[in-house]
Amino acid sequence: MEGIGPVGPEGGRADVPIDSILMGRMDSIASKRKNRQVLLRSGRLYGGRHELKVIKAGGQTIELAAVRIVR
Repeated sequence: MEGIGPVGPEGGRADVPIDSILMGRMDSIASKRKNRQVLLRSGRLYGGRHELKVIKAGGQTIELAAVRIVR
């Protein structure tokens, strides 16, 4: 799974648990705005239903434009 979105000076940070297991932290803070950046890559997800949460951990805003499921 990849979380895709913009980075920039107005960005923020967020913790991302999948199925209640912390997969990492998105960090979208950068000196210049850039769109369509990979903010997080998770490990392998097996078939079935999954719960993804985005929990703000700092900064101003977190924009998540897409979630890509990679097989």
